[in-house]
Amino acid sequence: MYLTPLQEELERFVNTKSVQLNKTFADSDFTNARLISLLSKHNKHFKKLRELADLDEINHKQIGVSAGFQSKIYSVDCHFSNGRTVSVIAKIPLINGLFDCCGLDNVDEDKENSSPDTKPYDQHSIECEFYEQFGYLRNVPLPEVYYTEKIDLKGGNSGLILMENMNLKSEPLGFYRSATENQCYELAKSIAHLQFNALAPRHTWWWMQFDKNMHVDFDLKLVKALWEHCYEMEDFKSIMDTAKIVQNKEYSLYAIRERPIEYGALTMAHGDTQPNNIMFKTKKDGSLTDELAGIIDWQLCFYASPGLDLARFLVLGADMNVREKCEQKYYDIYYNTLTNLYGKSCSKPPFTYEQGLEMFHLCLVQQSVQTMLFASMIDISHKQMGTTEPRFGILTHRIQQSIVNARGLIKKYNLEKFVEHSSWMEN
Repeated sequence: MYLTPLQEELERFVNTKSVQLNKTFADSDFTNARLISLLSKHNKHFKKLRELADLDEINHKQIGVSAGFQSKIYSVDCHFSNGRTVSVIAKIPLINGLFDCCGLDNVDEDKENSSPDTKPYDQHSIECEFYEQFGYLRNVPLPEVYYTEKIDLKGGNSGLILMENMNLKSEPLGFYRSATENQCYELAKSIAHLQFNALAPRHTWWWMQFDKNMHVDFDLKLVKALWEHCYEMEDFKSIMDTAKIVQNKEYSLYAIRERPIEYGALTMAHGDTQPNNIMFKTKKDGSLTDELAGIIDWQLCFYASPGLDLARFLVLGADMNVREKCEQKYYDIYYNTLTNLYGKSCSKPPFTYEQGLEMFHLCLVQQSVQTMLFASMIDISHKQMGTTEPRFGILTHRIQQSIVNARGLIKKYNLEKFVEHSSWMEN
């Protein structure tokens, strides 16, 4: 049988009786042979082990099934004959993720006319480029990335990121346990460091390219489907009238762009600091510590309000009893950290404490309402897969409480005027 040069090379150290080189990852075109080849070039630990032992087995399983709408994530274990294992994460972008999850058709062969919030070609490229730009950061914990490949269907590349498996020593907070006060404070410090570094001239040109994503560019077809489902969700029935006031593109643009522009405060945002993307180190018993281990999923980077990332995590990740204790201190730690960083170069943050607090509050309102759609998306996904999550009510109740809390901010900042833009939301 004729062997390609790659197969010939791999068969020197791969036990082909147990490792099928042409086996793909589920319905992707990514094979074991390609995985081995890439790790041999880009992962020092893997490269060293292949010189000492045979590769006996490769196991991969999809993780984050109910939360990943833009990519499929695989946990991959490569077992060697000397008992050692190399574990990595393979992230493969989806073509039509958000629409598929909602049972909608958004097929567009060349993708040139797809809206930015549903165009994973752009999003995957953004994440690849983020790691090239910011992989050096130390005060913003990031996974080690071994290899990135942008989507180029004409060139035969469907997109890929190979990275460190952070699940070995840490876990995402997830939706169904609340952040602690100290976990919130740790994230606030890292967000301040991110924004300080992002404003360096060598980075600003990059993130200022990304002006649209799901936060500011509504695809009405998608949003309507999600909003209609909100009416069926028990925890949301009592808050629909409040949510309606600011559930429109005009308010999102005001909170995320227009007010920050008035203050000269635009910055780079992660864009999706929900608790599945925020990882904390674990103890030996598997419980979480308060030490931030990593921030992942940078595919939604764009320029936005400095309050956005702070607000998204708090709304989705912290129960109201925690928020009531720490919300003000959370913002204070963020702003004090930012002030200290600027102070080292004898300068000040581009916005005052009061301006920053207002922008944070506006984003708390915006995220409280937008995360209703996020929960709707998860619920639809569960129903499509025929699965149930008995803890799902923890998340929907948290969002419901956040909307109730937002009523005071809506009055404080005179946001009732935005309701005139919400007529499309009538059931």
